[in-house]
Amino acid sequence: MSIHGPECASDGRAFTVVSTTLAMGNWIGYVFPPKDEGPAVATPLVLPKEQKNHNNLNAFFVSGGSPWIIYDDWDKATGEVHLFAQRYTTSSFTPDEGPIPLGVIPLDARSYDGAHLHIEVIPSPDRTKMLFLFDDIQSGGIKLAMCWVTDTDLNVLWKGAYRIPVQAMGSYSSAFLLDNGHAYMRVHAVVLNGDNVKEKKDGSVAVKTETHVSKYSRDTWYELHGETFQKWDAKVPGMPGNFIGQPVMAEGSVVMNGVLSSDEEGRKRDKHLIWVQARMSEAFVPEPIASGRSILEAEEVEVCAAQRTPSGATYVHAFTAGHLYLFKIGTDHTLEWEHEAPWGSNEAYVQGEHLLMPILGLQGDLKDAQAGKKWSDHPYTGTGYIPMIMIWDPSGAHTVQGLLPDGVGRSGLRAYSGHFDTIDACGCFVDHSQEKEHPGLVRVCIQ
Repeated sequence: MSIHGPECASDGRAFTVVSTTLAMGNWIGYVFPPKDEGPAVATPLVLPKEQKNHNNLNAFFVSGGSPWIIYDDWDKATGEVHLFAQRYTTSSFTPDEGPIPLGVIPLDARSYDGAHLHIEVIPSPDRTKMLFLFDDIQSGGIKLAMCWVTDTDLNVLWKGAYRIPVQAMGSYSSAFLLDNGHAYMRVHAVVLNGDNVKEKKDGSVAVKTETHVSKYSRDTWYELHGETFQKWDAKVPGMPGNFIGQPVMAEGSVVMNGVLSSDEEGRKRDKHLIWVQARMSEAFVPEPIASGRSILEAEEVEVCAAQRTPSGATYVHAFTAGHLYLFKIGTDHTLEWEHEAPWGSNEAYVQGEHLLMPILGLQGDLKDAQAGKKWSDHPYTGTGYIPMIMIWDPSGAHTVQGLLPDGVGRSGLRAYSGHFDTIDACGCFVDHSQEKEHPGLVRVCIQ
C-alpha cells in the first residue's frame, strides 16, 4: 500500500490517493473538506473513458486548486508510452472534462514490458508552473532527461529532451523549477569525457566501459529551458570543493544557497562546513555574494536544500550520515545562527518565518524531546515509528510535536505521507485501516 500526497488546495481542501498497486483500478481518492470540517469523501478513481492499453498511475498532484493524476497509455507495438493528465472535481474526486495529452516517451518495444514509469512533479515556488520530469531513461549508457513545463491548467509552456553528458548507470538527480519557468537539474554521476565514451558506426556516441560509480561520481548542474541547455561544474570561483545546495529566486535573480563538499580530487576545506550564496549569471556562472566558515564540522555532505521565507531570509539545511546541519542567512546575507539538529530529516517546508521538518521516531523519543533530552539513535525497523514534526522558529529555537491524534497508537500504522507547505491546509495522512476504531485516513493539521 502507498499514499500519494497529501496535496493541499488554496481553499483549505486537501486531497490524497491510496493505492494497493500502481495499476489502474486499485486507486482510491480522498477529499478532506476545509480545516477537516466533516468526514473525508472516498471514491474509487476512474478514467473518463475506457483505455484499451494497460494504464499506470504515474503521479498525483494539485494544480490550480484541483487534484490531477498523470497516467499512461502504452502502445505495445511501438513501445511508445503516451502520458495523459486528468483533472478531478474537488468535491467528489470524479473526472472533470476529458484528459489532456501531456507528452510521449519513446521506449524500445523489445525491452519495455509496461512497468511503472515514475514521473516527477515539481511545482514552482509561486505555484504558477509545473515541471514534469522523466529521467529514468538512457541511450548507449548515457543519461537522458525529458521535461514538460506547464501552467496551472497543464497547457505546455515548453518541453525538451536532453542528453545529459554523464553515465546513466548509478546516477541520481534532483530537479528544481524556478518562478521564471527555468529548470535546474543537479546530477551526481560519472561525467563523460574523451576517455570513457566511444563513437558508434552510425555516428552516435555511447559509454565505452561502465565505470565504478562511487569512486568517480561527482556533481554537475544543468539549466534547462526549451533549447537552452547549459552546464555548470559545481565549482564556485575562488573557493575549494564542490557546491551542493539549491537555487531560489530572489529579487528577479537566481541565487544558489548551500555548502561546499569535497571535489573529485579530494580537495576541500577543513572539516568545518562552509556556507555560500552565489548569484547565477545568464551564462550559468556563479558570482559569489557571501560565504562563511561554520563552527559545525562534517566530512561530507549528502543532501543540501534551501528555502526562502516571505521576509527574504534563507534556511539552508545540509544532511549527512544521519546528522542535520541548519543555517539561517539573513536578508543582508549574514549568518544569523547555525545549529546541529538533534535528528535528521531530508525534507523541510517554510510556513511563514518558521521551518517545519517531518521526522520519524518512537513514542519515547517524543517524550524525551519534549523534556529537552537528546534523541538517541536506533535503527528503523518494524512498524513502531510514528510521524512527528520539528518546528524551528526565526530565533533558532525548536520544538517537536506528535502528529497522531490522541488515542491513535502506532500499532495500525501502515503508511503515511505529509505535506506541510500550505498554510491552513498542511497535514499528515495516516492509514489506520487495521484499527477498528480509526479506519481509513486521519488528517492532522499543524496549528
